Amino acid sequence: MSEREDKRKQVVAEAWRIGLSELLRCQAWLDQQVRRVLSSTDPQLDAQHLVIELRKVPEPVRSIAMTAGVDEDSRKRVFAAIRDFVSAVPDARLLRNVVEHLDDYRRGLGRLQQPSRYPGRPQPDAELARQFQLDFTMGVEDGVARPVLCTRFIRDDGRPQQLSVDLIDAVRAARRLGVAVFRAAPTGMAPLANKTQRSAAEGYRLPSPEKAMAAMLLQGVQPLEPYPGANVLWKCSCQRCGSVLAVTYTNVQRRSGSPCVFCLGRGR
Repeated sequence: MSEREDKRKQVVAEAWRIGLSELLRCQAWLDQQVRRVLSSTDPQLDAQHLVIELRKVPEPVRSIAMTAGVDEDSRKRVFAAIRDFVSAVPDARLLRNVVEHLDDYRRGLGRLQQPSRYPGRPQPDAELARQFQLDFTMGVEDGVARPVLCTRFIRDDGRPQQLSVDLIDAVRAARRLGVAVFRAAPTGMAPLANKTQRSAAEGYRLPSPEKAMAAMLLQGVQPLEPYPGANVLWKCSCQRCGSVLAVTYTNVQRRSGSPCVFCLGRGR
């Protein structure tokens, strides 16, 4: 093997190593962030951060495919994986634009609100601003949480537009992207591929009302009303001191001790 050929292979191997490692980091961050959304007191803000970061997911993968010396078959498989990811979250790019320029959209200045005036100097439009909405919804489908960030607005040509990203679908699409890219990787990347595939568990399960009630009793609090949801304040009473509390299921499960602030203050 010539020195030039050996150097080329080293460059390609390094591109795969850096790209795959960065992809793993992105996937780990997305997993962590979507769990934060599910347990957050301000899930819309955390959902906005996740949507902004989605644009970074294909970047390390694309850098692999653009590296000189990568074989054509691997290059095609990588680009195909990127296309599948983009098609799985088709509104992610435009919704990211809305989130990153939220102040403009709230003044009716958004690029998507006034497409006929870009590039140029659009002026604030009170009517476009009034009809702009950015919403976060949390649904449940087959026991799986479905957090969705969506926006609705009217364009300057009178056409309504709606964009939405299901965060669980987005995270699953990122995992599928990772698996597809690792399958296209050289044999030497197998350890990283195994790590990614082991972490590709599906879904984020919410407890049933019965399980949530039982879990709260185990933590020493008696619910006084029906289960409202994992991140909604739940009126309960402490089984030790009888104090009435307003706590969320998620926060109670995170604590290692009593969720009652009155008992903690007494050193119990």
